[in-house]
Amino acid sequence: MKKAVVVLAAALLILSLGAASLAAPVAPKGITTTALTDFTALEDGEKTYADLGFWGVDANQKVTVSNGLVTIPTGAWGAFPSFNEEQMNVLKSADGLGFYVETEAQAVICCGFNADTGTNHILAENKTVLLVDKAGKVTSVTTFYLEATNQSAITIPANFKGYLYFPYDNFISNDADAAVFDTANMTVQTLIFSVGSEGSCSYGEIYAFSGKYTPGEDGEKDPSGNEGDLSMVAYTVAAFAGLGGVAFARKRK
Repeated sequence: MKKAVVVLAAALLILSLGAASLAAPVAPKGITTTALTDFTALEDGEKTYADLGFWGVDANQKVTVSNGLVTIPTGAWGAFPSFNEEQMNVLKSADGLGFYVETEAQAVICCGFNADTGTNHILAENKTVLLVDKAGKVTSVTTFYLEATNQSAITIPANFKGYLYFPYDNFISNDADAAVFDTANMTVQTLIFSVGSEGSCSYGEIYAFSGKYTPGEDGEKDPSGNEGDLSMVAYTVAAFAGLGGVAFARKRK
């Protein structure tokens, strides 16, 4: 028993040290980030959703892991492991969430989540999402209705390497009410991804953010230079959290 406790303590220490190495997302001016988790602990190679603890209709859906990135092929959708309590506490006090992506060809992606109440949320139409490359250049893109998934999506340009920022008010409930995400009474629990038919998309670290983007007076869109906060929560911990009834949006709002 004592040996098991020692092993567990050592494992938790390793997780804490690993979490401290999470890369700080490049944030635009006015925004502060908190890194939640990444995929750097995963072994490179071809994997399945089941191997990684992802949820999907097909647990044998193949993905590729390379250098801390998980490449989701065209036409695939699913959900990352649910956030644990510590991560959800960070998300509850945030103004939005985001993740790092890389593309080779142009990609169309959807983003949604299940709240802790079980309510599924999707992107609303005509909302602004920020794309920030590694150099800090900010580009605004607008969500649009994607018939293939019957929900809204964004287009990511080819050869993009950088960070996406989704404010919470971009999301609505996937029901007849189409209510804006109720941050006072709900918390993000499970992040859902979907990649359209144009090109694959590689996902990296996931983070929460607070604040609002404020471009410079001269119109230049410069980064804030903040390095974010590093959450002491590792991917391995999140992988054991329950997914709890993941639903994928199929209604136009």
